[in-house]
Amino acid sequence: MTGGWKPLSRIMSGGPRSEPPASNAWAVAGGRTASGLPLLASDPHLGLTAPGFWYLARVEAPGLNLAGATVPGGPVFVLGHNGAIAWGITNTGSDFQDFFVERISEGDPDRYDAPGGPRPFDERTETIAVKGRAPVELTVRETRHGPVVSDLAPDFAAPEGRYSGNGDYVVAFSSTLLRDDDTTFLAFLRLNRARNWAGFESALESFHSPHVSVTYADIDGNIGFLSPGRIPIRSGGDGWIPSVGWTGAQDWTGFVPYDELPRAFNPPSGLIVHANQRIVSSDYPWFLARRWPPPYRAERIHAHVEQVAPRTVATETALQHDNFSGAAAALVPLFLTLAEPARLDDNGKRALSLVRGWDRRMARGSAAPLIFAAWLREVNRGLYADELGDLFPPFFGLRPRTVARMLTSRRAWCDDATTTEIEDCGETVTAALSRALDELARGYGENVEEWRWGEAHQAVFGHILLGRLPVLNRLADIRIKTGGGGFTVNRGRHSVADANEPFAANHGAAYRAVYDLSNLSNSVFSVGTGDSGNFLSWRYDNTTRQWRDGEYMRIPQTRAEALRGAAGVLLLLPGPRIPPATRPGRPEREMTERIGNGVKQGTMSAFAGQLFAGPSR
Repeated sequence: MTGGWKPLSRIMSGGPRSEPPASNAWAVAGGRTASGLPLLASDPHLGLTAPGFWYLARVEAPGLNLAGATVPGGPVFVLGHNGAIAWGITNTGSDFQDFFVERISEGDPDRYDAPGGPRPFDERTETIAVKGRAPVELTVRETRHGPVVSDLAPDFAAPEGRYSGNGDYVVAFSSTLLRDDDTTFLAFLRLNRARNWAGFESALESFHSPHVSVTYADIDGNIGFLSPGRIPIRSGGDGWIPSVGWTGAQDWTGFVPYDELPRAFNPPSGLIVHANQRIVSSDYPWFLARRWPPPYRAERIHAHVEQVAPRTVATETALQHDNFSGAAAALVPLFLTLAEPARLDDNGKRALSLVRGWDRRMARGSAAPLIFAAWLREVNRGLYADELGDLFPPFFGLRPRTVARMLTSRRAWCDDATTTEIEDCGETVTAALSRALDELARGYGENVEEWRWGEAHQAVFGHILLGRLPVLNRLADIRIKTGGGGFTVNRGRHSVADANEPFAANHGAAYRAVYDLSNLSNSVFSVGTGDSGNFLSWRYDNTTRQWRDGEYMRIPQTRAEALRGAAGVLLLLPGPRIPPATRPGRPEREMTERIGNGVKQGTMSAFAGQLFAGPSR
């Protein structure tokens, strides 16, 4: 393989950019709570979308009493409680997928090299229907490692096409998510019915992908966590860079045994915290990942639990909305030490004063968080954009720990490789602040005291279709000024590479819940969008302000309670089965709807006869 690191770097940065793993979940044992029984807090972080990804529900049926978060169209509760146990899910950031560089067999482009000799590509044709146009057909090739992604993704093509479909090599993608024997859906069905830790462990043995951490608490006073999901055992390497596919030296040989996956039950500390930090010690025998997100959120949760006692539902909801930034606490003193006020104008000096007196909380009504966020963005650019050149855009992001290392122990990065002078870190940090302030002044005016973090850091629930259309996106997108940031428990990640809105929050906790295991009817919930998918309905965004302001709701636990507070009641009544041969093209629809004190009745015929009969994702 010739061509050096640049072709491989294109493979590693090619394809769509994925969001960094995120979510919070923690369980507090009864010894720390006012009730004497556990509390479990859960807020998974995903891209903010409208209509919302999560749908609050409660289901009561023989053997079932579930409340929590569902996905519209899905028949399971992804997060919630079932009257006996409660659970929350976070991403572990484990490495369960690899790229394999496959070598085309010499003289035979229809075969690729493998340890036992050349093999033919497996091929299939996929037809994609396009409205108003002829269907598009794609030929998908697969190797023993997985589908050939370099055929379909132009970004994977290296110079001279060496890794494209017409070159000497192709790139295949291997992932536990692509295996035909995946039973993760069955795991959720079993989890929804689990009544204790033994049932919880048994249910999650069927959970295959992705690798996650599930935090647990039950009404008997137990807390725990388990990290289910298949983790590949590699014969060599760790998948950090694309693996050689034709020798077998880096092949997957199996998966980490279920009994050896990370877990804990009733730890002596009485506290379990998962916020995407490293979840295993250095002596754990299996490889999970080479790097982990910064532990700032986990550290803040630990500190808050230790400082505020006893724990109640109110302390946990307050912690879910905590805006203290561990990244700011680590970097602001370093930035202030390196900054050179003599190189700054009066505006720069005022900005320094605001940051110096700041409490490190990303409050939406404060100017200092905006100055810090823009400053950190420009420090990142100043440290490594010159070295990476055209490779910089895919890697442009906020890397606070990397920045700290570069400014302290690896100061050669402070020199600007595009100039003949030798710049030091003080010059780099000061120049970054000047660039940041100039950009902010263009957007928010010259007076730094009047800037507000919330003006720039608006949570944007982008409509999945209309959000890309001018004018219509103003109607369909949901926007609200928020606090928090990428490194706060109240997480609102922003995409600094976005030239138009580098500080808008597009990834965070659209669902939050705190489960009270002493009285599950006392559990509280919050969702970022309403339960309607119609952007003209008042229910489209009627929960957004409460979500932002930390106002929660309870889900009624009895039918009588639900009816007392209901705005309406929809009954789905099965009608007579219509034989397929005589079923009309448009099924008869009737519904029962509660209007005020009266009821208008009817039937709904052939309702969703094949609810999940459509193509799988």
